[in-house]
Amino acid sequence: MIRLICFDIDDTLLDFHAGERIAFMESMKEMGLTCSEDDYALYETINESYWKALERGEVSKEDLKVLRFLDFFKQTNRSCDAKKMAEIYPRYLAEQCFVLPDAKRIVETIAKEYQLAAATNGISAVQRNRLAKSGMMENFSYLFISEEIGYAKPKKEFFDAVSRISGVGFDEMLMIGDSLSADISGAMQSHIFSVWYNPHHQVNHSQIQANREIDDLNQLFDILEELK
Repeated sequence: MIRLICFDIDDTLLDFHAGERIAFMESMKEMGLTCSEDDYALYETINESYWKALERGEVSKEDLKVLRFLDFFKQTNRSCDAKKMAEIYPRYLAEQCFVLPDAKRIVETIAKEYQLAAATNGISAVQRNRLAKSGMMENFSYLFISEEIGYAKPKKEFFDAVSRISGVGFDEMLMIGDSLSADISGAMQSHIFSVWYNPHHQVNHSQIQANREIDDLNQLFDILEELK
């Protein structure tokens, strides 16, 4: 029986990319730099590669914050202060909150019957502020952030901390998220029931397999009913 449902935040409950674009553009403006859509597309690619490296344990969260901008400035031939950009950007990102369709209603409804946890690899101050702005914070019994736990998804230690702090066994948890490499892989390692949220119908070429796949968050209700 499921007691705790762990929701990924970015691109599961909140539209990360919409907020990321605004935050990047505003940060560049504060730095006194011009910025094109091509610039943003390049940064987006660099940033994603660093978050994947974090998942693999190849880079620390603190290094990631600066190195992504250092690489961006190098690739665009700009002599700029990457550390300053790394300080400015999270401030703008924390203010961006675009709730995905139906997410708030679904969270509020499920919270009436289950304990909920937010499980994210994002930056602590950013994620806490964005979740608070979303109006969903009060529905979560727990907020598990890699920066605070000391381990990032898909590390087993991340999910061990979830179990230890919540007092809920892996066989009583459900993990839902959009990332195969972080959310679903991590859940698989700990034998947690996993739901891959795949609204864009990405093709899974990996060996990572979720217990269920959905393209609409509303489909989670049927899965929970099935698992009772």
